[in-house]
Amino acid sequence: MGLPGDTITIINKEVFVNGQKAFVPEGQQFQYTVNTSGSSFRQGELTSLMDMMNISEGYAIIPGRGYCKIEMGDDGNATMLYPARSRTGQIYYTAGWLPANQFYLPMSSEKADLLRQNPRIASVEMEMMSTENVSDRVFPHDTRHYRWNQDNFGPLWIPKAGATVPISMDNIALYRKIIDAYENHDLRIEGDKIFIDDQLAESYTFAQDYYWMMGDNRDNSLDSRFWGFVPADHIVGKAVFVWLSLDKNKGLFDGKIRWSKSLRTVK
Repeated sequence: MGLPGDTITIINKEVFVNGQKAFVPEGQQFQYTVNTSGSSFRQGELTSLMDMMNISEGYAIIPGRGYCKIEMGDDGNATMLYPARSRTGQIYYTAGWLPANQFYLPMSSEKADLLRQNPRIASVEMEMMSTENVSDRVFPHDTRHYRWNQDNFGPLWIPKAGATVPISMDNIALYRKIIDAYENHDLRIEGDKIFIDDQLAESYTFAQDYYWMMGDNRDNSLDSRFWGFVPADHIVGKAVFVWLSLDKNKGLFDGKIRWSKSLRTVK
């Protein structure tokens, strides 16, 4: 998504590279909250919907139970995994079906538009974290200086070999892993002073290029938004061809091979 020297910004889930809207991969997915109109979905109804939308798993929101995972079972039916309590008081998960009017499902914007046309659906709303919802899960895990989340992030400059940046307690969280883990220097902090290899440091010059990587299932991807920059020497190859793509929820003679995604070059 981002090359050495680029600047990445995410605004309400939209990614910008150097101020320009980034390429949107085909089939890019986000999480949506889906509300039914009136009665709850029966198991067969949701199975048909998930099969039509090519959704393999999601969540139902059950009053009094919270989020229950939904996945397509071996029998081809959507099944809920929900917590139950044994006679001894232990919590375990059981497979079954509970009435539900609200679901949390991953899909593309095109699939969301299609779902909105279903008369059984009252609303389909994309999940969005506001700028006020600051997360310490996202890189650089320093909410004092970087009040970001996975949907609203940056701007962040991606280091490149030979470039020099000033470092201080205000931004060391961005570069600490690069300095001590990826480029093998001894870094220590004493009060508000930073030492690299026992020398007081107010700047740092990068020895290699770094990259920014993001998955196309944006709300279910542990990517650079969470673990930061990827050093050039950690990249082992480039995907150029998809030989075979399988649907784990279907049988061999019931659509298991996804021909539309097999024998295709990677764009």
